Amino acid sequence: MPEIRRAALTGTSLTYRDPLLRLFADIDIATVKATEKRIEEAIRFSGRGTMRAQPFTLSGGLTSPNETIAGGRNALTLHAEGLGNIVDVSGTLRGPTDFEGADLRIQARGGNLSRIFDFLGVAIPDTRAYRLSSALTYDDEVWKLTGMKGLFGDSDLAGSLAVSQPKGRLYLKADLVTRSLNIIDAGPFVGYDPQRLDRMGTGGTVQTVGGAACAARCAAARRGAETLRC
Repeated sequence: MPEIRRAALTGTSLTYRDPLLRLFADIDIATVKATEKRIEEAIRFSGRGTMRAQPFTLSGGLTSPNETIAGGRNALTLHAEGLGNIVDVSGTLRGPTDFEGADLRIQARGGNLSRIFDFLGVAIPDTRAYRLSSALTYDDEVWKLTGMKGLFGDSDLAGSLAVSQPKGRLYLKADLVTRSLNIIDAGPFVGYDPQRLDRMGTGGTVQTVGGAACAARCAAARRGAETLRC
């Protein structure tokens, strides 16, 4: 058999199906070139899929393929977008497809935090724009986000979140805290429209429905609301 010194792997694709999570993805792997015993560059991939019928796209790569082959670290980068959310993940895995014990960082941002929970089938109140970062690992069938820090609207958010599926049912365990809660950001949790609040501030919590006297009372209420900040 002839000795092969240069090779290229082309036209490779991967189909992933997880009925329990209702996660389905079709991923294309870019051409992989190798010379002697070394892969010439990162192994890149891109694709699209759905999770609980919500669409997303993804791209990324295994950026240390030669170390992976030698049994060393498996560096991963991943970029995903869907429902107005942008998520970036980077870090190392124990194996190319082994997330157990992963050492990852995740950054997420978007116009409404509730939309990212749509991928989990979990309903939370709408929010104003958010930005979060956290450590991310997978241990004993539990996804763990720790050291979480970020903002939603003008309020801060910190803490941890664990996501698991005991007995096939989704289970979330969160320990969250805010040190500076703007009253506007609390509005959606009691039924106010976050887009209206974003446009009008505390004035968006009051609607004038009749007469000058009513307008005067509403104006006074707005002045009082402007002083409320938790």
